[in-house]
Amino acid sequence: MRMYRLSGSYHSIGAEYGAVLRGERMRLPNPSQTRRDFAAKCEPFVREHAPYLLDEIAGIAEGGGYELERIQAAALVMDARPACSVIAIAGEFTADGKPLVGRNLDWNRAAIHAATFCHAAPEGARQSLACTDLLVGRHGGVNDAGLAIGIAMVMAGRDYPGIMFPLAARIVLDRYATTAEAVEFLCNIRHARPMNFLVADAGGDIAIVEVHRKQIAVIRPPDGCGVITNQYRHEAMTHYEQVGKRPPDSMARYRRLREWFLTRPEPLTHTHLQAVLSTPKPRGVRMGDPARRTRFDTIWSWTASLGADTLHLAAGIPGDVPYKVVGFE
Repeated sequence: MRMYRLSGSYHSIGAEYGAVLRGERMRLPNPSQTRRDFAAKCEPFVREHAPYLLDEIAGIAEGGGYELERIQAAALVMDARPACSVIAIAGEFTADGKPLVGRNLDWNRAAIHAATFCHAAPEGARQSLACTDLLVGRHGGVNDAGLAIGIAMVMAGRDYPGIMFPLAARIVLDRYATTAEAVEFLCNIRHARPMNFLVADAGGDIAIVEVHRKQIAVIRPPDGCGVITNQYRHEAMTHYEQVGKRPPDSMARYRRLREWFLTRPEPLTHTHLQAVLSTPKPRGVRMGDPARRTRFDTIWSWTASLGADTLHLAAGIPGDVPYKVVGFE
């Protein structure tokens, strides 16, 4: 996993990052004309809510000597649909009294080359510790206010012009301090793809936001534990899902995390959570089979105590690599 610390204006962050990518000879996506045309339709929605991200994209193109249209299309349009598991637990159940969040990204092992961790400190925005896949979006992380976000895809129809989920997660991390603020934002933008978001803050407020182009629903977990995998759970949303296209282990991962919480050792620690995230199914929720080196696996994982200003990162397949503490310092 590549690890970067980037600070300054959005444009200067982009320019620095672009130069690094060029220097490392990274293979960047080269979207088809169809996806470029779609990205052009998404651009006005990003410009409305986060024009500074377009500045960062322009900086990447300039700093790396890339074609702007190519970088913008790759940043605004996400072709991959990774499966994921995310859990948030209220502080009343943890050893340090802080809410505890964990997040696995499950995808093709071949994508490990693009896995990236960023400590970003843009001027006029919040710092964040987050994972991505090379460009400006984020697949989840935590900011310096103790607000965390994670995502899990849902198969519920095609993409429509709007804000793609990694950009929505980045905006949340850059701008907001509380779950309430994040939920309000996520409920009032045009989303490009069906998605589940889980957000939690240092005060212990946990919410799940289930997104479809026709409807958005919010779930407030009643027992202090929120879990998302790759299906809708809200009764108003389930009929949108294409259940036949759901990852076959999605419900098993959901049930295992819920079962783990309900039969938890108290009080919970990072070690407890990392064990269930890094242990292969059925005892845990790691996607792959270590004995068979399956094509799909959990390619990175993290846990975070909200308000602790650190994140515990497995910068590769958890179980194969240890979780290490990274912070804002």
